[in-house]
Amino acid sequence: MPLRLRGLEVCLYADGQEIEQYQEDVVDETTIMCFVPSEVGQRFEVYHKQTDMDMAYEISMDGRSMEGRTVSGRPIDEQGYTRVEGVYSETTLQRFSFSQLQLVDDDSVEHSQLDVDKLGVIDIVARRFENERDVPYTSPQDIPTIGHVPEKAKKLGGHCVSLGQSEVTAERMITCEVDWLDDVDHPYAKFLFRYQPRDLLRAKGIIPSRRDQVPEESLPPQTRGKKRTSSPMASDRDAPRVKRETSPATTARTQALKEKIQATQAELAALEPQSVKCERSPSPIRVGTSNGEIIDLTLD
Repeated sequence: MPLRLRGLEVCLYADGQEIEQYQEDVVDETTIMCFVPSEVGQRFEVYHKQTDMDMAYEISMDGRSMEGRTVSGRPIDEQGYTRVEGVYSETTLQRFSFSQLQLVDDDSVEHSQLDVDKLGVIDIVARRFENERDVPYTSPQDIPTIGHVPEKAKKLGGHCVSLGQSEVTAERMITCEVDWLDDVDHPYAKFLFRYQPRDLLRAKGIIPSRRDQVPEESLPPQTRGKKRTSSPMASDRDAPRVKRETSPATTARTQALKEKIQATQAELAALEPQSVKCERSPSPIRVGTSNGEIIDLTLD
């Protein structure tokens, strides 16, 4: 599902499919963020949905402006999405892709144009405008590459965004001037995609572990998409009633077994010893009295 905020929709695509988003969070009324998994060498694209408003989308990656400013672009599909594949010049395109950071064990290494805290973040800012005017084309500024970074940047995931080799494209890049309705510090909306390797997101609990994910196909058809609302132990009242039919042959055999059991019980009763009433012979019992006399309680 794309990130949705204030009537706008933005998402990332790779290999023809939307990249999964996790822990979507509305930071404030104009900012929304999520986590996405990244893979080294994977190309990706930014998709945004057109609206009735004149809207410009400014794209930054790892703290670097990609000059990916699209204004009222032509939708690429019937759902109204516009695609940004990379950085365009007048006749060429350099595609976005994830790559491995080059780490060095030296905190003194600094990149003059790199903010390490912004590594691993794709920042897409939407601003409204009016009075669009075409102007002569001007070449965009060179986008700095990310060279060696301190080892501490590894905790951010160890990935960055790189630009591919220049490809000739049939699409022509044009430039224009506009009057902004939203300033840079107070945009209409901001979409943040924090990307890290899938294994790292899983270790942090952002992506559920495999053992926590039970494929729905493995569940019985009658339980798919349903929550258990009762004990797995069914009561007798809930058990299905089964009507049993007995054949004549089975009835005769049952009767014969009953008669045999009764005969056996009679034989066992005859073999048991008979009870005998025993009388106890009288025995002398003597009780001393308080004055030393002996009283004989023997029965005559």
